[in-house]
Amino acid sequence: MSKWKSALDKLEDRAQSGDSESQYRLAYKYYEGDGIKQDYRKAIKWFSLASEKGHVEAQAWLGYIYLWGKGTKINRKIALKWFKKSSCSGNPYAQYNIGMFYVVGFELSRDYRKAIRWFKKAAKGGHAGAQYLLADSYSRGRSIRRNTKLAFFWFREAALQSHTKAQLELGRAYYYGYGIKQNNRLAIHWFKKAALSGNAVAQAQLAMCYFEGKGVKKDLRKAVNYARLSAEQNCSDGLSALAGAYLFGEGIRKNSKKAVQLFEKAANQGDTFSLAYLGYMYWHGLNVKKDYKKAFSLFKKASAGGGIKAQMYLGICYHNGQGTRKNYKKAIYWLRLAAKQSNSEAQYFLGMSYQDGKGVPKNERMAKYWFKKAAAAGNEQAINLLAK
Repeated sequence: MSKWKSALDKLEDRAQSGDSESQYRLAYKYYEGDGIKQDYRKAIKWFSLASEKGHVEAQAWLGYIYLWGKGTKINRKIALKWFKKSSCSGNPYAQYNIGMFYVVGFELSRDYRKAIRWFKKAAKGGHAGAQYLLADSYSRGRSIRRNTKLAFFWFREAALQSHTKAQLELGRAYYYGYGIKQNNRLAIHWFKKAALSGNAVAQAQLAMCYFEGKGVKKDLRKAVNYARLSAEQNCSDGLSALAGAYLFGEGIRKNSKKAVQLFEKAANQGDTFSLAYLGYMYWHGLNVKKDYKKAFSLFKKASAGGGIKAQMYLGICYHNGQGTRKNYKKAIYWLRLAAKQSNSEAQYFLGMSYQDGKGVPKNERMAKYWFKKAAAAGNEQAINLLAK
């Protein structure tokens, strides 16, 4: 008899005698098939015996087993029972799962505020998933006061435990200066970690950094490589980045047809930039046949998603009757929306609308106000008009 076999026999003897730690360890071996034939039923038997004796980890495992139906039928009521027992002793995994029960409404009424309370407990106990969800809640201000500093703190805690989504968000925090001083070098560091784990959004973000030379030395080949990796996962950001590379021949042979195909693929996912850029191409007839109707439809979708430039073009489409009927009131609505977000072209056209009295009453003072705004932003048409 091998030493290992005798060690297993000893473990089983201790489990049979009622030692909860041995029962837990034996259950885990049966569950994983660790040096023994995998047997979920025996795993449940020993996890149950250890749980009844108050073994915290065994209780959490039993909750997991009933939650996902491993070797037994799914029973969320029993799962919640064991998660609650385990959480009373501070088990972060159990606390995280109770939070998720509140999020999805399993056995408990949906209540994101209560979920956050449990995520806080689990996050303090070191659960990476809870840390990420708590950070995301602080970042969005979801059922809790928005706090970018606390969001950064918890994203970092989760990222340090190799939580891929947290690594991406930590990279974004450094890139945009959310909750921390902007640092492109550290942004790239975390984007790379997430990208190496296969995160498509991080790969697309890295592609843009290499295209622009932001935080890294400009490298079009690396940019295309990361964009392609992201696009292969059908990520709209990656598809859009790769489309741009094909369109302008950056790091890859120029291929307008391929660019349009990729933009359309991303646009079908609702990607605002791709919708707006495709609209721009159809509106101007760039590498595609000019089609105002299609351009209008694309601008409309991109505008609903918050695309500022698309809102400006949508306003012009309504003003000129391109791809739709003329409607000066709707033109003013979209031009004003884009103008208030500092789009200089929209500011100029809004000034022209006040000057000509189209969609709004003639008002020289308001016309001049928007011309000055556009000129201050560098709009040449407004600059030349004010110089007369």
